[in-house]
Amino acid sequence: MSRRLKSAVLVPLVALAAVPALAHADRTPTGAEAKAIATAAKVPARCLKIRVSTVNEAYAGIWRRNLKKGCEKYQADGIAVYKKGHHGWKFVTAGSSFDCPVPGTPKAVAKDLGVTCHN
Repeated sequence: MSRRLKSAVLVPLVALAAVPALAHADRTPTGAEAKAIATAAKVPARCLKIRVSTVNEAYAGIWRRNLKKGCEKYQADGIAVYKKGHHGWKFVTAGSSFDCPVPGTPKAVAKDLGVTCHN
């Protein structure tokens, strides 16, 4: 491969790698976090999808759309946002459609957790 062709291929790839990700970057909770958040939500952890914000790890989002056996009674649409404080995880807000700003949730955290709002 010629030097010119290598440059034509590599330069755009390097530039693309330098662009920050546009999607949210939340993370899977640790075992201790999952247990504590599930306890606060009063739902078994196995019945939840839990994501912790990487923008501010004091915030987490939970979804109750798990179809595992025994989880049916916990089903719900939307997301619930929890915040970790001095005394553990506390409920902040929940819903499937939010007006902006999302109540009690910093804008960057809402975006990170994939919570959308409408004006």
